[in-house]
Amino acid sequence: MKITIEHYAHIARALNDIKPTILEMIPAYKNAGLSDKRLQWDACYQAGLTTFICDTIYKYCDDTHIDTALRQYFSKLGV
Repeated sequence: MKITIEHYAHIARALNDIKPTILEMIPAYKNAGLSDKRLQWDACYQAGLTTFICDTIYKYCDDTHIDTALRQYFSKLGV
């Protein structure tokens, strides 16, 4: 993963802050036939990470690296 440990920790903390919401979102997304990737990016938006990603992460990474970080976080949730 190209995202730095510090930046991944920032993402994980923001997602942890909305973890109950994420856990509620999972069944609704599954029932609607939405992809895990959609859930992950929507949760990222819900966590208020858009500005951080645009201002910080995109300086050295692209969406594929962010996808990897999100998959890593969500794998710990069983998604």
